[in-house]
Formats: sequence, structure tokens, C-alpha cells
Amino acid sequence: MFPAALAAVMVFSLTCCGKPATPDGQSGQIMRYPEDLFSAQKYENIQMYGDPKRWDDEKNLSLDLDGDGTSEEFVITKDFNDTIRLRGIRGSVMAGMEKEADFWSADLARMLPSGLKKDGSIAEDCYVQVSCCDLDQDSMPEVLVSVGNKHSQSLTLIYEYSLFDNTPPFLYCGSIDDAVALQYMGDSTLRAILDPSDPEKYETYIYESEIIRRVLPENAAVKAANESTPEELGRWKTTPLLQSELQDFELLHEDWTEEQMMTAGLNQRLYPSGFRVYYNDSVNYQYGSPYGNDRTPDTLTVYGPIDIAGPRKISIGDTFEEVLAKFPQEQDASELNDTKRITLVPAEGLPFLQIDFKNDKLTEYRIYMISD
Repeated sequence: MFPAALAAVMVFSLTCCGKPATPDGQSGQIMRYPEDLFSAQKYENIQMYGDPKRWDDEKNLSLDLDGDGTSEEFVITKDFNDTIRLRGIRGSVMAGMEKEADFWSADLARMLPSGLKKDGSIAEDCYVQVSCCDLDQDSMPEVLVSVGNKHSQSLTLIYEYSLFDNTPPFLYCGSIDDAVALQYMGDSTLRAILDPSDPEKYETYIYESEIIRRVLPENAAVKAANESTPEELGRWKTTPLLQSELQDFELLHEDWTEEQMMTAGLNQRLYPSGFRVYYNDSVNYQYGSPYGNDRTPDTLTVYGPIDIAGPRKISIGDTFEEVLAKFPQEQDASELNDTKRITLVPAEGLPFLQIDFKNDKLTEYRIYMISD
């Protein structure tokens, strides 16, 4: 039977110019539609509007994504049958080695919500936009392909540029479909605008490690139930982390297979290196390490709210001092700018615990079942 603890995690599981301003029909105020389906302080984009049958030109964008001196090309156009073509062409310094993808036929056409679709194409009031923006600050821009009407609905697919010859030139990483438009706020953070008339109505997403995840609101009742008691704090201050504390963590078991992850409905991400990641808005499980096996997760990463207390009741958002007070043993610590990481290895050996902080707040923690 599928473990109840993993099932519990699924509660949090996993998505040119604008129209003229018009009254919203209710309050009498002016509705300000977003100019672009995706926007950022620094980005490049092209877009087309309306029924492709009426497109009489094409839009082009040239950008050197990988810094090799040869530009990648992005084109919004149509073919002789008035079918949309959203071409992404990976450039190459060697003639004839370019690789091309069509975002429309590969993913967008089948994923497009019914409200944005008409007769196998886009609805007449829709925009198509291709954007390039470095979401995860790795100096290589991601590609975002969007369709939306700028007043009620949009769909944006996110692609990672691939340098591998044995993969498509752009690898699909995820989508957001519950927003009117997206804004990149910096620091890997995307804001999904839900209502263009109310800037306070939005959801937040994080794009890291080629995975897009929604930031869930903290459940105050769950946090209160997981608060450490004075007796627990007193015991932890003098007791090094035990191997059993990690082995008994409800969200990580040695016999949780990839089949169970798929049964649970977790999203799957495959990497050319052979790693497989199963994830939702709060956790991910990684398989495929040469030091592991296919029947046991290599690592569990927790980065969002869960209804189960972490080891020694650590939680996302805890302060650096609060966490250190619970782990008295010697730690392998590192610090870079506003980020910190501590690694805690039980005296008995694996598994071990790694905890990351940003601005002295716990952002995620990782349990490693294997070691390289």
C-alpha cells in the first residue's frame, strides 16, 4: 500500500501593445491591461496578435543565449495552412549543426486551455509571445512561450536551453496557467497576476534547478502544532543528531520507488545526465545517482510548507539561530553573500542532513540517503 505520509504531501501538489484601457463594467474604474504576457526588468520578446490567418508578416528575435558568439533565433510565423509556427533555433559555430524546435506543435497546441483556443488554433483575441529572460541567474536565459488575452487568462511554458546534442535544443521545464500575465521579480521569483485591476491579487512562483513551483501560504495551525516544546529544546541542545531521526522522517523511506512517486501524481523531470526528479510545490525526490539504486530516493528536498514537522521540528522560515540551537554537534558550514548552508552527519553515518538559509531564514533542507 502507498505510504500515507507521502499521500499527505499531495495536499500541496501541482502550472506589441496591450489592448486599450476600458471600464471594467462593475466599479466604473479603468482596467489597465498588461502590455506583455511576460515582463521583467531585463528581457527580450516578440509577439503577434489575433487570428493567424490575418498575419501578414513574421516576428523575429536573435539572441546569443549561451555566449558562444552565434545567436539563437526565435520566430513567430505561420505555414501555408495558416498553422502557427513558434520556431526556436539553436545556433552553432559549425555550419549545419543548428537544431530547431517548434514550441507550438511540441507542447503548446495540446496544453492550451479551451478559453484560449479556437478550431485548433488560438482565439481571435489572443496574443502569442516568445520571451528570453534569465530566471535563475545562471547567465543563460530561459525561453518563455506564452498565449493569452491579457484580460482573463494566459498559459506560459518555460524552457531551458540545452547544450546536449542528444536532446531537443530547448527542454520543457513547466508551465503556469492560472494568471493573466507574469512578472519576473528577480531572485528566481515570478509573480502571476490574477486580476489586472487589483495588483494585490497574485500568486508567487519560484524557478530553480529547472523546476517551477508555486509558493504556498503558510498554514498557521500546522506550524503551531509543530512548535518545539521546552523539553524537546532542552534535550536537543545537548544531543547530537541521531541517524534514527532521519531514518524515521515520515516523508523519506528506503522502499519508496519511482512507481510510487508516479502513482502519487508528482510531476516528473528527466535530465540528460540520467537523474529523475519527482516534485510538487513543497518537496522533490531525486533518483538516478550512480551511487544509489532505482528503488530508493537519493535525496529528499523540502522547500515549501508541509503538514509534517521536519527533523527536530525545523520548518521553512525558521531563523538561523533557531535551527542552530537544535543541533549542538560539529557542523560543516559554508557562507556566500546572503546564503548559508550547514551539513549535519550523524555519528552512525548515512543518511545526513543539509540545511540552506537565505538572509538568515531557512529556505530548504535536504536529506541524503547516499554519498558520493
